[in-house]
Amino acid sequence: MIIGSTTGALGTVRAQIHLRQILNSPGISALILPGNEVYITFIHEKINKAGELIHEPTIQILDRTMNNFIDWIGKNKL
Repeated sequence: MIIGSTTGALGTVRAQIHLRQILNSPGISALILPGNEVYITFIHEKINKAGELIHEPTIQILDRTMNNFIDWIGKNKL
């Protein structure tokens, strides 16, 4: 699963696209759940001083995404 965060608006989009291409390349062919990308923007506004995520909508997105990923992995075990 690929997740990224940034203090800006689109900081991990390109990195995630490139990483997905690498992981899908011949010789690697990693199992990657399509359409389950997570881009957390303006992360500095969503964490507390201890670095803990406190932004409830983002927490809900991560929970849903992780559940999708766990279900998918369970169905695609090698």
